Amino acid sequence: YDVANELQANVRWATQDFETVVSSDYSEWSWKGKSNSYTSLPYPKIPLQNASTALAALELLDLLPEESVVRDIIENTTMPGRQQTISDSPLVVVDVAHNPQATTAMQDWLNRYDVSQMRVVVGMLKDKSIAETLAPLATLNAKWYVASTSGPRGCKAEVLENALVNAGTTIENIDTFQDVTSAYQRALADYQTGELILVFGSFVTVADVLAEQN
Repeated sequence: YDVANELQANVRWATQDFETVVSSDYSEWSWKGKSNSYTSLPYPKIPLQNASTALAALELLDLLPEESVVRDIIENTTMPGRQQTISDSPLVVVDVAHNPQATTAMQDWLNRYDVSQMRVVVGMLKDKSIAETLAPLATLNAKWYVASTSGPRGCKAEVLENALVNAGTTIENIDTFQDVTSAYQRALADYQTGELILVFGSFVTVADVLAEQN
């Protein structure tokens, strides 16, 4: 804030200059800026805070298009590896979330899915905040498929398993695997109609699943 003032920068601050309100079922949201507002926007396929900040930037630059264009852009903007649906049957969603901020946001957008259970495939790198990243999701109604990752930054599945148990996941709901591909294949084999397979934890984890899917 002080630096922005020193630079005499024209700044927009989240929650102060623009804000979002999400519907209870996470199907839509509203945005309010300094001089523009939108209601009943489609829930974005990218992180909500990114979509909200983009609108604030466009408003600041006086480049906001007409409302129908805003809605179309929000509905159709996607980013590979972010809330990406790679299969509808079985329903598989991948996200490169690998820090606490991302998994906290994931808690919210997962509410959009009306599913009976989740099957969660996760692999992380050892230099990440593993316990803090897994904690927001530890009490999901889910079966966990925890994978080791390879390389000098690789992390053993048992480290993730311990973090989940410490955060409240029951040990019976966790299976460990030597690699991401094996974990994903088991999740696919166990999948039942009405469920969701979620893959997250690292760019390398998502890359392995995308390679397997292709």
